Amino acid sequence: MHGPVLLLLAHAALAQQTASVPAGARSLTVLLCEDRDGCPAETAALDLHGRTHDLPFLDFDAVAASGPAGGERRADWARAMDQLHDAPSLAQLQALEQQLVDLPLTLDAGTPFRMHLLLADHYLLAGSRRQATAALEAAATGSGHRTHGLPVELDARTVEAYLAVLDRPVEPAWLQVMAPPDARVLVDGVEVGHGDTALALPAGWHRVTAEGPGQRTAFVQPLLLEGTASVRVRLPEDAAPALEAALVGAVRGVSPPDELTGVLTDWARGQGLTWVRFALLTEPGALGLPEERVGGFDLHAAWLDVDAGRLRSTGPGPAAMQVAEHRSRLSLGVGTGWVHLAGRDHVSVELDGVLALAPALAVDARLGVLHTAQAYYLYDDWVAQEVLSVAAGLRRSWDGPYVGAHATAVVPYALGGQVFGGWSVAPTPRRSLGLEARVGWTDAGPMVGAGLRIGRAG
Repeated sequence: MHGPVLLLLAHAALAQQTASVPAGARSLTVLLCEDRDGCPAETAALDLHGRTHDLPFLDFDAVAASGPAGGERRADWARAMDQLHDAPSLAQLQALEQQLVDLPLTLDAGTPFRMHLLLADHYLLAGSRRQATAALEAAATGSGHRTHGLPVELDARTVEAYLAVLDRPVEPAWLQVMAPPDARVLVDGVEVGHGDTALALPAGWHRVTAEGPGQRTAFVQPLLLEGTASVRVRLPEDAAPALEAALVGAVRGVSPPDELTGVLTDWARGQGLTWVRFALLTEPGALGLPEERVGGFDLHAAWLDVDAGRLRSTGPGPAAMQVAEHRSRLSLGVGTGWVHLAGRDHVSVELDGVLALAPALAVDARLGVLHTAQAYYLYDDWVAQEVLSVAAGLRRSWDGPYVGAHATAVVPYALGGQVFGGWSVAPTPRRSLGLEARVGWTDAGPMVGAGLRIGRAG
């Protein structure tokens, strides 16, 4: 392991790491490891802690590929490449050509190949034959004289011009790459060796990259190779260890750079997260008063408040994170419908709360108002016109249908019970809409009803 590593643990951290933020997750716990040889004991302790509180963790490689450790540059490039399928302009293609110089990532040969061909196509349509020929030559040499997978939107003249370039004699050239012994060297997306490397290539455009062990950012050097050329590799500082070191500093009370918080916030916001807890596990008493004890370790943390966009020394805590993570455990709603009781028809308006006890079992409690619907009743009798209903019981839930039973009191004149059933759908992760029917018996007579319920999770 080279340098400190930021580990985001999965529920089975050692064997079952997830590849992305779990769908619907609102919070993550992150383990910061200062030991070059890894933190197996801390990993096991925090893994057990996560299982106990049912909180999600994430493997860092997935995070590095999607944001904080340089993956945001790859994401920007991917979005730019998507524009190639939407009739890009010449200006957009020229901007992509410049990004090939600035992008600190290794790319496969197919990506520059497609971009150069489309750029040549636009240059030909604009009458710029010299620039078009340069782009066609770059497409040929950078792809190993590829003849398949040509973009279907190319003009026939561009295809003919590219085939003409391929028919030209290939001039040989030599490239000498001087790199650290453990650096992985690639030319046009193909690995050619480690450390100092010499190789023969066709003269023309090539993209040389080099990566250090475990690094996700790369040294990049596009060049127009003629005769003999040399490239000296200077490996960039990888973003992942730098990020980890800054976060460890934040846990220890050192204010992190603003750009660090911005990168983390952008990533977390894009993943739909609300809180990220960066946890450092130390020996008891090594770093002052801990936030909590985890498997014999003191846990100290820095909290990323995504909505506020800043790192805090304190956060909501595991219990609050658990509630946020399982918003469906508590659902509040309002229902309206029709109820027939004691020979009268009523319009019902109810406030209800559902608290999950297990994956398919929940407490269901309701408080409502029943208003007599018949217009011929006189308004001198409050009991006959408007009464309160209170119900509490259990419900058995599935994805969609549910059934349950209530003990029911209609204040002040009826006691009894009812069973109910319905079907609920969730148009959004935090909203539900359902239809329900009920039937029961009270000491004032039978009770039946039906209605509509709108709920909000959390």
